This record gives sequence, C-alpha cells and structure tokens, in this order.
Amino acid sequence: MSSETGSRNHLLIEELFYAVLHCLVDATPEPSPNGVDVPYRLGTKNIPIRAPDPDTRRALAALARTCRAFTCPALDFLWRRLDSLGPLLWCFTSREAVYARRQRLRPPSPVDWDVIKRYACRIHYLEVHDALSSYFLGCVPFETNLFPNLKVLKWNAQPNIIPIPIDIKLIQPFFGPTLIVLDVTVCGRDLALPSFLKVLPSRCPAVTTARFDFMGGENLALMDIFSRAICSFKNLKSLIVKAFVYTRVLQDVARSTQLQELCLSLQCRQPQDLSKPSEISLRNLRRLVLGVPDLRQITELLRPGHQSFCGLMLRLLRVEFATLIGSLFTRLTMHPQKSTLNVLHLRSTRPHFDLLNIDQLPFILSFDTFRPLTCHIHLRELVIKLGKSHLPQR
Repeated sequence: MSSETGSRNHLLIEELFYAVLHCLVDATPEPSPNGVDVPYRLGTKNIPIRAPDPDTRRALAALARTCRAFTCPALDFLWRRLDSLGPLLWCFTSREAVYARRQRLRPPSPVDWDVIKRYACRIHYLEVHDALSSYFLGCVPFETNLFPNLKVLKWNAQPNIIPIPIDIKLIQPFFGPTLIVLDVTVCGRDLALPSFLKVLPSRCPAVTTARFDFMGGENLALMDIFSRAICSFKNLKSLIVKAFVYTRVLQDVARSTQLQELCLSLQCRQPQDLSKPSEISLRNLRRLVLGVPDLRQITELLRPGHQSFCGLMLRLLRVEFATLIGSLFTRLTMHPQKSTLNVLHLRSTRPHFDLLNIDQLPFILSFDTFRPLTCHIHLRELVIKLGKSHLPQR
C-alpha cells in the first residue's frame, strides 16, 4: 500500500450514508428563482434553499424507519427545511384538536418537549407565516433557543396571515449565533418593532443577508432605530429593504464596512428638519439597487471617484432633463485602472408623468452625455429605459 493511499481518511458508515443522501436531495429539481429565494443565494453557501419533493420525503421517511444506522442521517435531511411549524405542532396535538378550535390547545408535556427538541435541532431553514405556526407559538411558552442550528428564518407577521402581533418573546427562540439569513415582514406601526430591532445585532451576530418589509408605517424615529441596528451588524453583506426610507438612512447604512449589496427605495419627501445630505463614499458596495424619486437625490450623494460598484441599478420616478443623467455619469467617473463597474441599469418607472408634452419637448441623450462612462473599461451591460427619450440618429 502506498503512502498516499494509506494517508487517506476513510469514511464511517454514517458519513458515507450522509454523502448518499446529499446526492438524493440535491437531485431534486431546482425551482425557478423568485423574489423569496433570490436574496438567500447571495453570499450564503450550504444552505438548503430547495425542499425535497414528495417522493424524496417519502424515501427519507422510509429510510429513517429502516434501521438505527439510517435514522439520524435520514431525519437530518427530512427536517432540515420546514415551510411551517405545523410538523412540530403535530408532535403533541392532533389535527382534529387544532381545526376544531373549541378549546385552547394543551401545552406540551415533558415527554412532548423531548420529541420537539429532537426534531427542532435539525431545522436549518424555517418559514413562519401560517395559522399552524401561530398556534404552535401560542401554546408553547418557551424563552430559550429552541433551534440551535437554524440558518435561515423567514418571519411573516402580516395581520391577515398571522393573528399574533410580533413579540420578542415569540420570536426569541429563533435567534441564535448560527442564523445567517433573516427575512422579516412586519407592520411598521407595530409597537414592539423598535425593541425587536434593537436586540437583533446582539442575538444574531452571524447574519450576512437580511431582508426587511415594513408594510408601510415608516417614520423618522423608526428609521433611526433601524439604521443604528443595521450598522451594529458585524458581518452583514447584503441588505434588502422593502420600504421607503429617508436619505439619512442610506448615509448611515453606507458607513458599514462589510455591506456589499444594498437594495432600497428613497422617500419622495424628506423631512424639513434634516440637513442637506453630504456626499458618501460607497467603496465597499458592489451592487446598489435604488428606487429614486428624483435623480438629483443620488447625484448629490455620490462622491466622484469613490465608488467600487460592480452593478448599479436605479429605478427613477422622474427624469426631466438629460443634464441630470450626464451629472450622474460624471459622478461615477473613476480612473480607468480603478473602475469595477460592469452593469449599469437606469429605468424610469413612471415616464408619462414627467413630461406631459414630451413630443414637443424631447430631451436628447448625446455622445457627450455618455462620455464619462468611457472610463469604465469593464462595463459590459448598459440598460437605459426612459420612456420616450430620444437617442441621436448617428
């Protein structure tokens, strides 16, 4: 036997079976990308985005009952992703008791707790958004970390979906040092939201990707708490905010040294008590997606020569003059050897509200408008859709 062969690490039976199950689960057809899964793919590896299909789940359940050597590996793959807390609910109650709604569900017994913990520690991906999840949270009074290996949490507390307001005591068991992706949908008017935001950085220090949907109700005080919480994350690399925020939030968040991707929309009207925004350096951001009511808002913020974008995508509500587009391109100018920009999208979402008589008042995008972009030697994709704006014929 050669020294090379003798130095190889041999696999145990359990390790070999894990490798086989990996092939079984990974063979599940991958669904088409959507708005939920796309953010989770950014900077996150070895996270189970795909759920096993029904045939694979039946195969895993059968293997778990075959022999003791197969039980633990099969259960790990069977429970690693849950789209509801319903399966944990069935560990201590019946479907008839839940759907009857005649009496309050009994709390789990010590024996039930042992069963719940045995399965909960295997969950890596969890969605909380349905009535069964709310029933489980309502009858299980726990304050400890019930999910020690949870990596992805999608929490949707819309009043029409979950009849329980967001509460620190209810969401606390989901927080832990292993959480990497956090997706939260909650009403911005919820009184418990500020406290919820304040504890996030300390309870979830490993989060790299976060998505927040405040469903309206944004106000200046809430946005200040939100920006401070975001800046407290030490490992956050991707932030997606489905809300209209103030310019000051963008300035605060941009100071993060780890943030590489940012997606949000700016408020149309800024508070009068806010001072004029100062220029910001976005050297760390690689991808910026902004909804901008007025192009002047972003041109006032960009510091020339201090950007490191690979991708810049702007959604504009108003574009009145070609000079504003030229000013944006000028702000993006850099030394050719330092430029990293390879994707630039500029789209107008409401072009017909900009110029009522656009046929009589067309604005021309000439070569001089695009000249500042010639410094970006890596630019591979340029998309500009501004309604009825005219490009030169030659």
